[in-house]
Amino acid sequence: MGAKLAEADNVIGDKVSPIPMSGIGYALGYHRQSHVPYDEIYLYNRYSDRSYTPIEQAVRDRIADEKLSIIVEAVKGERIILCDDSIVRGTQIKNKVKNLTMAGAKEVHVRVGCPPLIAPCRYGISTVSYDELIAKKNSIDEIRQKIDATTLIYNKLKDFVDAIGIPENRLCLACWTSEYPL
Repeated sequence: MGAKLAEADNVIGDKVSPIPMSGIGYALGYHRQSHVPYDEIYLYNRYSDRSYTPIEQAVRDRIADEKLSIIVEAVKGERIILCDDSIVRGTQIKNKVKNLTMAGAKEVHVRVGCPPLIAPCRYGISTVSYDELIAKKNSIDEIRQKIDATTLIYNKLKDFVDAIGIPENRLCLACWTSEYPL
């Protein structure tokens, strides 16, 4: 999926890096396809909880802040291509972009492995309401502006499915299409 992101991209970056741990595979795939150097720009606190699962936003924010620390020397003056798996509410990625900019990154180009999430998971995996989904209420450019990224690209649904390698009719894609299987 990271390679699919890189195939369609023409941004010039100095390094590609993941948001740990969810973005590692995407960043490695992007790096291999684009040959933009891969670098770790965060120290990861492995003892922290998952930041997207708590119900309260304040708790999600606190956990996200505890989980990652920027390696300032790795980002200062650099054009960063930042990869992650998805953007659900937009809060965490906005904070990460802001922190990278404050640490001296020249540009922050966000690349998202999944297509925009536009419907809640009926199986209760992550989101429970349409109100939580930033992509349901905003265009990609509006999301880019809200998170203050230099650029923002999501994988297209076709590329996402192709990268998975399983026929589309055998996948639940409701989070990205709003079409729930019977």
